[in-house]
Amino acid sequence: MKNICLLLEGVAGLYYASLWPGIVDCAKENGCNVVCFAGGALRISPQNPYEVQRNIIYNHIDTSKFDGVIISGTLNNFISEMEFAKFMERFSALPTVSLAPALEHIPAVIVDNASGMRGLISHLAHSHDCKKFAFISGPKGNLDADQRLDFFRKYLKELGIACDEERIATGDFSRNGGYKATLDLLKRGIEFDALVTANDETALGAIEALLESNVRVPEDVAVTGFDDIEESALTTPPLTTVQQPLYEIGRTAVELLVTKMNGKEVPRRTSLQTPLSIRQSCGCFINPNHALDRRTFSIIQRLSNNIDHLKEHLTSELFSFVAMEMGASIDDEDLREIASSFFDEVEGTRTGVFLSALNRMVRAATLAAAESDDILQWQKILVTIRKFTQGLDPARAEIADNLLHDSYNLFSEAATRQQAHKRLQAEQKAALMRSVGHSIANSFDIPTLSQAIVKMFPRLEINDFSLSLYDKSTKDFLNSKPIIALRHGKKDSMAQNDMFFPTKDLVLGGLKDSQEPYHVIVQPLHFKNEQLGMAVFKDGPLTGYIYDIVGEHLSGALQGALLMKKIQEQTLKLEEAYKELEVLRQKEHLRLEAIQRELQIGRTIQESFLPESMPQPPGWESRALFMPAREVSGDFYDAFALEDGRFAFVIADVSGKDVGAALFMSLIRSLIRAFSEHSAEGTANPLNAVELTNRYIVHHHHTSKGRFMYATMFFALVDPKSGEVAYINAGHNPPALLQPDGKIAKWLPPTGPAVGVGIKDDLKYREEKLTLQPGEMLLLYTDGVIEAKNEKGEFLQQKRFAELIERPYSSLDDVVDRVKDALKEHCAGADPYDDVTMVGIYRKG
Repeated sequence: MKNICLLLEGVAGLYYASLWPGIVDCAKENGCNVVCFAGGALRISPQNPYEVQRNIIYNHIDTSKFDGVIISGTLNNFISEMEFAKFMERFSALPTVSLAPALEHIPAVIVDNASGMRGLISHLAHSHDCKKFAFISGPKGNLDADQRLDFFRKYLKELGIACDEERIATGDFSRNGGYKATLDLLKRGIEFDALVTANDETALGAIEALLESNVRVPEDVAVTGFDDIEESALTTPPLTTVQQPLYEIGRTAVELLVTKMNGKEVPRRTSLQTPLSIRQSCGCFINPNHALDRRTFSIIQRLSNNIDHLKEHLTSELFSFVAMEMGASIDDEDLREIASSFFDEVEGTRTGVFLSALNRMVRAATLAAAESDDILQWQKILVTIRKFTQGLDPARAEIADNLLHDSYNLFSEAATRQQAHKRLQAEQKAALMRSVGHSIANSFDIPTLSQAIVKMFPRLEINDFSLSLYDKSTKDFLNSKPIIALRHGKKDSMAQNDMFFPTKDLVLGGLKDSQEPYHVIVQPLHFKNEQLGMAVFKDGPLTGYIYDIVGEHLSGALQGALLMKKIQEQTLKLEEAYKELEVLRQKEHLRLEAIQRELQIGRTIQESFLPESMPQPPGWESRALFMPAREVSGDFYDAFALEDGRFAFVIADVSGKDVGAALFMSLIRSLIRAFSEHSAEGTANPLNAVELTNRYIVHHHHTSKGRFMYATMFFALVDPKSGEVAYINAGHNPPALLQPDGKIAKWLPPTGPAVGVGIKDDLKYREEKLTLQPGEMLLLYTDGVIEAKNEKGEFLQQKRFAELIERPYSSLDDVVDRVKDALKEHCAGADPYDDVTMVGIYRKG
């Protein structure tokens, strides 16, 4: 069995999602295996700054294991031809075919952009008498975008229609690009009655911009696209566009490659036609091609009183319509019955037979339809039938009109059911993907991730799967180790952490031939710049987006699991250090000095956890006051910036005042920062770090033998632009919100229990929000402030603290220094009783 190496940017997206199934289906028909390396565009991509990290998977292709190569010509969109030629040298010994032109000497499958654009221009000019054209292009340098613009100019010139450069706007193949380009044309006062776009996404954005600007489509402006994506038929109005036969492109590429692998020559370029899909956005409400020609129309007029002949001619037209327009398989007898029953009811020889026959056809078409097929397309068959009612006497014509009216209702009801079914399927798929993503994302270690994969992947029809991590001790990641593997939907015990294999084998033991051809997707796993490993999916579903989503979730989960492993290792080291310190503390007095040195080291380490400086965004001030009572502290604070521009502020107080509290503090601080930063890099709320930390502490550090510890915490996210403060108070002292005049506006009470207290897996922390106005201040503190003791053992108390801060102020330093000085005066002569920590956040007036 021959093996085909397939190099694609990915298997998701509008382009590859349809192309990939065509490749797989044709390869299996020819008895070939397909291994797809979804490694992204080469070197760089403006859409994804980390695209180059995916390229590493191309380095792990063992060309000796393949008989031929199919490569996407879009891989080289952003590099020079010389660079791409160098990349392709490794495959020079193998027969190669490209999807879209790659290099001059490599046979390529291309779409006929010329015929598609010619058809659009001709239709707009001749059928709708459009004379003022405008065009929105795709990204410069893209082959399809450049060709479609060139052919647009060429065919307008052939028709003698002027189109100045000011009528050509630049897009980027995206919906937003089409929206902005259209608004630009309107803003510049460009008048046009036809807007031609380089692809459907651009067209849909253009229609949105026109409608918002009170320009009607198609009454004022005809709009066309290119590609015929599924959504084009479902918009209002439905989009007139050009079909790009993506599935056929994939099949054709395989057929050409198989021919080459058999030693036969193939054309340098194989072009596929791009027929029009004419809908309503150009002004058409039916496809003109469905109208009968004059000769047929004249025959109908002559035979209007000869029902038998009309039946014969209608049957013939229906055969032609179904074969040429619909490309569907409908039983010939059903079509004959439709023609016969229609005129029988018109004549009154039979009743109730036409709608019954039509319903059987609709039901068969619905059951046979692919997801992207629109049952309303079958309404066009009624246009053909209506033409055959020309010339009927008024009584018969009325019966015919009533039958056709009921028929349109029948199709509408069927279409409504079909769309409802599609929505239900889409919702079910989305719910399943959310469930899978949630299970993977909540896996904090490899065993939990393995359990999630074994449970959830078979529900996605992924039954053969391998997850491997790169051995980073080897150069260029030449070796990998299997972490998780599925075989026939069950966990494969062969995946052991101490086993390594050459990365080019892709899976432990390499891919094995089977009785039936298989298809494989090799998905690189990385977290930003961090290379992780690869996921290998065998004989999974042909729905491409699944692999991108699963790959992203796996990458995030692996990064989190590896990070958690480091935290656990650090925790173990800290616990070992704590045990050693406990032993030292029990030694004789002569070793006290050594213990003091160790504690000083611990204090130095602990201080390294604190931020070197507090963030000072424009218009804001923040400051911390930290006075530990002993060598090491159970208090801590933290402040750091998130990728979305917000700043995180944390203050916490661990139960206890000894080394154990300090170690517990170090663990919680590491967990909070790791979870919040990891969440912010994805789509999750960084405040979820409180719940995740609590869950981790409860699951891993509460034992019957261990010491029960917890921490109160206040975690706030501050948006310096809007002033919004989102926070969770986990059993901590209520922070004070100060108004510009120094008055206390409110105290912020707890929104959940202390971290480490919760015992339920479903425990939630309530998030609250407020907006810090200019001149207002938020003051956070630990109980060491209000429980500071003087020589008599008296606390400073909450009331005294409120009196200290509730005074006019001009800066954050005024308030913090006022409290600091009062504490020193109150505690003068007394040993420190508890750690004192304060954090102030001030929005300048």
